[in-house]
This record gives sequence, structure tokens and C-alpha cells, in this order.
Amino acid sequence: MPDRHKAVALPRVTILATGGTIAGVQTGQAAYVAGKLSAKALLSALPDLSGIAAVQAEQLVNIGSQSMTWTVWAALARRITQIAQADHADAIVVTHGTDTMEETAYFLHLALSVDIPVIITGAMKPANAYAADGPVNLYDAVRVAAEPESARKGVLVVMNGVVHSARYVQKRACEGIDAFESRETGPIGWLTSSGVHYFYKGPAQKFGSVSALHLDLSATDQDARPPVRVPVWYAMAANDIETLEALLLTKPAALVVAGVGNGNMSDETMQCLASAAAQGLVVARATRCAAGRVTRNLEVQDDAYGFVVTHDLNAHKARVLLFLALQKTAEIVKIQKYFDEH
Repeated sequence: MPDRHKAVALPRVTILATGGTIAGVQTGQAAYVAGKLSAKALLSALPDLSGIAAVQAEQLVNIGSQSMTWTVWAALARRITQIAQADHADAIVVTHGTDTMEETAYFLHLALSVDIPVIITGAMKPANAYAADGPVNLYDAVRVAAEPESARKGVLVVMNGVVHSARYVQKRACEGIDAFESRETGPIGWLTSSGVHYFYKGPAQKFGSVSALHLDLSATDQDARPPVRVPVWYAMAANDIETLEALLLTKPAALVVAGVGNGNMSDETMQCLASAAAQGLVVARATRCAAGRVTRNLEVQDDAYGFVVTHDLNAHKARVLLFLALQKTAEIVKIQKYFDEH
């Protein structure tokens, strides 16, 4: 007969630390330096995890996320893949600065081909600040990682007791522990003292093992810098067309327009970018608004101009998708399909 008292193995959670405010140290009344504390130091601030998960930690880098690079992205994707393929952990938690957290989360959401839970967390206050939020966020991230229902939902962001999908989450404020939200969809779940509670299974778009945009981790040249250049251009009143023309002279592979309203731009800007698109530039229309969905062929005749639309992806997340899409193709129809499906 089976032993009913046999101990059930705890989920194995690996923490990959990359720095950020969660590892920051306050040096004055308000000033602080990000990425100072080690992964071991972050763990030491947590309550006992022995009843939740078997946790180990690695220090990947220790930087502020404003300094996040393609090198770190590639290394992070490679390390997560190695851990998953070798069955060294059942889930991954990444500690990260909040400034570019949504970009890293979305990159991993598209680029990884693993289905184990990958959770990203950070802090809005440095580790030695009064009422620092880092320890509770990390503790909650481990709880989410250890929850079996967290698998196959794509990359999740855990902040302030709320679980967000990487597809939808945005940093909406530069201060305050409630700085993150999923404006269009709401969060995917939340945490209480009784556990992790999910509202729905996950995003409808492709991610993880069914994503068409996996990163080719065998290509060593990707470790140096992004394989292509994709700047973002903001549409504004009284736009300076000469600056845009100068940018185009640098021959980027693609350009994301953070347009006004429904991804709109001035007639002069439109004609400039239509000409560039005819010569092979991938032009993707996003909106600079905090919410909303850019509609194809509404005010802007995208088919005629050769543009793609990013739907509800903001400009910086659209840039992430283009980094990966342009490794596969430069065909506008196929790139639009990537935006449609992811």
C-alpha cells in the first residue's frame, strides 16, 4: 500500500537575479543606487520558504533595468531554457528593475519555448527604504511560481499582490507600489493569504511553446546586440520632419511610430514614411495613448502605404516583437500576421 505520510516533493524554484531597485540601496533621503545587493541577500530578507518551495538563486547580472541590453536578454533566455531542458527547476523567478520590466517580460513571453512558470518581479522602493516592497513581491513571486496552475500562462509579472500577463502589463506610474496595471484586460490573477487566485487561463495570443517568434539561442552573434535596429518615433504637434529624415538615413530595419490618437501622424510624416516603406523599411503604427487599439485601414490607409499596425501593443512592446519577427522575415504581410497572432 502507498505510504500516505510520505512527504510530497516541494516545487523547485530557481531565482535568476538581474538587479534593479529590488536590489538597490538608498544612499540619502531619496537617492538610491540600483543593483547593489546579491540574490543571496534578497533571499535572506524573506520569511521561511521551506513549506512553499525548494529555492535556489543565481546572480545573472546586477544592473538597473534602464541599462538592460540584448546581451542580458539573450543570456536570460538561454539560462531559463537550460534550466528547463535539464529539469533543474519546476519554475523560474526573475528579479528585475521596474523601468523596462514589461519589455523583458514580453521578450521572454515570445522568445522562450518552455512551458514552466516564468515569473518576473521587482520593487518600487530600494531594499533598505522604509516599508520596502521588494521582499513581499519576491515572496509572492515564489508563491506564484510554486502554484501548478501558473504553468502554460506565458510569462507573468507579480507586483503589489497582483499577477499580470506579460502581454498586457504596463508600468503606468514612475512612483508608488501600485505602478503596474493591465489596463485593457485587467490582471490575470491576485494573491491572498489563502493562495493564488486566477481570473482566466491566460492571454488569447500565442506565447511560449506555440509562439512563432522563438529566439534562436544557437546564434552567438545575438549576444552582442539586437540583430536589427528598431527605433521609436513619436508623432507630435509641430513635428520636426528633418529629424525623422536624419533618423531614416541611419538605415534602421524597422521603425515604430507612436502615433497620436489611433496611431495617426501628420501628412508630411505619412508621406516620408510611405516612401521609406516602399524602399523596404518596416513601418509599424502604434499609439502614444495609454490605452486603446490601433485600427488597420481606418484613418490611415495601411494597405496603400505598406504599413503594419500593432493593435493594442504599446510602442516599446511592438519594438520587442519586431526584434524577433525580423529574424524570421521582412515581408509585411507575415509581420502583420505576427502582430495579429501574438
